[in-house]
Amino acid sequence: TQPVFIQRKTEIPTTNGFISYKLLVPKNKTFKDIVDSIDGLNCGISWKNILNVSGDLSAVGDTVKESNEYLAGDDNKLNIKALEVSITCPLSLSYCFVVYGGAGGRFESIAVNGGEYGEDAIANFGNSAYLATAGIKYTVDVSKKSSLGVDINYGKTFSAKYTDYDMYRIGLLFNYED
Repeated sequence: TQPVFIQRKTEIPTTNGFISYKLLVPKNKTFKDIVDSIDGLNCGISWKNILNVSGDLSAVGDTVKESNEYLAGDDNKLNIKALEVSITCPLSLSYCFVVYGGAGGRFESIAVNGGEYGEDAIANFGNSAYLATAGIKYTVDVSKKSSLGVDINYGKTFSAKYTDYDMYRIGLLFNYED
């Protein structure tokens, strides 16, 4: 029998969705002294690799360091909820590989939760910033209408009120078209 090949699409998929692991490394020394890094789940959507919208769903900081006399405790955490919007310029290296770079904004809320207060916030503050982003996407077709892939991304925030971040993201990319 003859092998069956999936016919390649001729254009960049219209819409990609992604679910990713994201690591945020604070650049503010005081902030970094309280927590080393912040990680969590990031989900989003990308239209033609140009308009990108994503959200950090459950970014929870490591337990606050015991050396911090004000916030030390077994249950103290930093919870971050953020929305990122960016415009990027994609460069297609082949149908499977796309590199991209661009700019946008990150709209963020940080809550410090304390052990004796349960999930109630001890402090809650905004930390919105400008965003620069770059990444690479690799996709393979799994049928004539769908593809799967990997998205690797680096982002950096600027002019945040409290702390800027270096952000690293790796995740699963999926696409389905009618």
